[in-house]
Amino acid sequence: MKYGLLYWRETNNIGDDIQAYAAMRFLPRVDYLIDREAPNALETPANERVAVIMNGWLLYNTFNWPPSNALYPLCVSMHFVDKHQADYLNGLGGDWLRAYGPVGCRDEYTRNLLASKNIDAYFSGCLTLTLPKPKHSLIRAVSPLLPLRKRTMIGSAWI
Repeated sequence: MKYGLLYWRETNNIGDDIQAYAAMRFLPRVDYLIDREAPNALETPANERVAVIMNGWLLYNTFNWPPSNALYPLCVSMHFVDKHQADYLNGLGGDWLRAYGPVGCRDEYTRNLLASKNIDAYFSGCLTLTLPKPKHSLIRAVSPLLPLRKRTMIGSAWI
């Protein structure tokens, strides 16, 4: 069995990388990197199956759903974008989730969304909750307000 890691190639959000790191900790190795925005693009030699933890925020490119038949997924800690729900959670997209369910959902919104599509789902929480507690008390806010160079705080208001 080969193992794949879901990641987002074009991200500027460190949270996407932390999601990938959280999943990677449960894999014995990573043989394939699978772009979360193109899960249908994976091709393997001789139709080899690739076990992958399908977690995180999905999906800008809804035309790339459902994922490749080469994937053998563990669907946990998933979140689906609501604005495209009718496009990819019906028909083949919903059938794919039903085949590999029940689907663990990062939030109650996604669990309710999948349940409304007759897809067996449960609340699993976010996979990043499995990360060890930091040994220090330093908290870093990474780009919470963009762009900072163009904004100034006057009193308690940003202008």
